[in-house]
Amino acid sequence: MGHVADAERDCDPSSGQLQKEKTKCYDQDLGEGIIRSMDTEQINFRPYGENGEDLFAYMSQDMLHLMARYGKDCLLLDATHKTTKYEVPLFQLVTNTNCGYQNFMQHTAFVAIFFVETESSQSIAETLQIIKRWGAPSKMIFVIDHSLPQLNALAQVIPGCCIHSGPISY
Repeated sequence: MGHVADAERDCDPSSGQLQKEKTKCYDQDLGEGIIRSMDTEQINFRPYGENGEDLFAYMSQDMLHLMARYGKDCLLLDATHKTTKYEVPLFQLVTNTNCGYQNFMQHTAFVAIFFVETESSQSIAETLQIIKRWGAPSKMIFVIDHSLPQLNALAQVIPGCCIHSGPISY
């Protein structure tokens, strides 16, 4: 009987926030442990409740190399929504390489990834500012989904950039 009551409580919209808080704390602790074990300077993590919303940005040395070599002209900023159990938008900055939008191993040529708790102009701009400090060019072309928060964030962080927006088909 206890399992049914737990399931009903977890499905109750009024108790949803409590369940979200419990999950968030567990996931944050797990995430922080993994992040601390990583050996890179290009990682930024701010846990939920610590001066604002969740924020995570990552750029490996290989990503930094791709950015320096191919990311000078055009980057694709792509957001992934509602594809996992987590309700946070995952953003990928992707560049066009000599193999198209893939690297030599036929993987997508990411130059940075980040997630923020909410897809707001402010949170995206804050994260793009971090990535810009790591080595993103200051004048370039961005291709984005039809997203006003992404558009506003890019215009704020990289004022001289050219932004192409619209539905993207692969």
